[in-house]
Amino acid sequence: MKIVNQSSKTVNQLPIILYRLMKVKSVKNANGVDLHFSQKVDQFTDFPELQVNTLLIKEKFLPHQTRNIVITYDGYLLGYQETGTNYIRDKISSEFTIIRNDAFTYPIIAKPQTSFLRKNIALHNFDYKIRVSVPDSLVVANGGILKSIVREKGISVFEYTSKKPNWRIDIAISAYKKLNNEGFGIFYFEKDSTYASNISKIEIKTIKLYKEWWGELKSNNTLSIIETEKETGGQADETTILLPQEAFTENGSYMNLYHELSHLWNVRINENKGLSPRWEEGLATFCQYIAEEKLNSEKELSTKRITDQYIKRLKTDFERNPNLLRVPIIDFGNENLTNYSYTQGMLMFSVLYY
Repeated sequence: MKIVNQSSKTVNQLPIILYRLMKVKSVKNANGVDLHFSQKVDQFTDFPELQVNTLLIKEKFLPHQTRNIVITYDGYLLGYQETGTNYIRDKISSEFTIIRNDAFTYPIIAKPQTSFLRKNIALHNFDYKIRVSVPDSLVVANGGILKSIVREKGISVFEYTSKKPNWRIDIAISAYKKLNNEGFGIFYFEKDSTYASNISKIEIKTIKLYKEWWGELKSNNTLSIIETEKETGGQADETTILLPQEAFTENGSYMNLYHELSHLWNVRINENKGLSPRWEEGLATFCQYIAEEKLNSEKELSTKRITDQYIKRLKTDFERNPNLLRVPIIDFGNENLTNYSYTQGMLMFSVLYY
């Protein structure tokens, strides 16, 4: 890791978090000299169900100094479903492997506190180089630039570099097939080849529609879509979209795709009142319905009818949680109510639209 002290003060220790079952073996500087560190499994102060290995590297980082450190660690990866975040099913197995920052599988500079973690991730993009060794029956999928594949004695080594500084690394491993279409790549499970072809066509149409609404993307990076296991959650950044297997179905529903693609046009949220309200999720939820209405005229879907259903659901939410009656969307992050950003946010944009 290349560490940059961006402040004008000396920093005497560096806090890092890792998945709870990861154990650090050593921390060294660029010359191979051991650095002093401590580690312990700890709870998040504002999310006690979430446990991480907290690493504290006791080393001076002078003002505006850049230093390289090497962290060696290993362990087990079993996800975080026990915390209630059911989509974090990250694991390593011969059938399917996923490694991403949601499970803190790689070192992240942060303290075990949700507000500190989110703020730090939002403010500090980074670039990366990864080298992943797998049995040669498997393929490593990543949204970066594939630099090389070296095969020897039944092992394939994939090397990727990031396309641009970003806030996350996503690595998925399976017996993937890959489809390329107009600069877009799709890594998919072989049994889902027909659905992957359909998604590729719908992706082109959806991006064309969004460009008509919002203009060209600022980033001209090619986009990679990576199929993941069921219920592992959809996610997007400027280079990569993770789509769970339920999005690759024969029922012709592309809601996940519409939702994640719309995030490519999101502007940075600049509310400076603490944690992000995540109103962009409400916008993406609205977009998935209005895009379906525009692109799939054969299906009986009315965004107005869906909006009415959301209003009924919101009334129920108010009864269950009267707190919602007094908290505006801008404070959802600070009040730990961002689950409602998807529904109340959708209603806000739908009302503006109509």
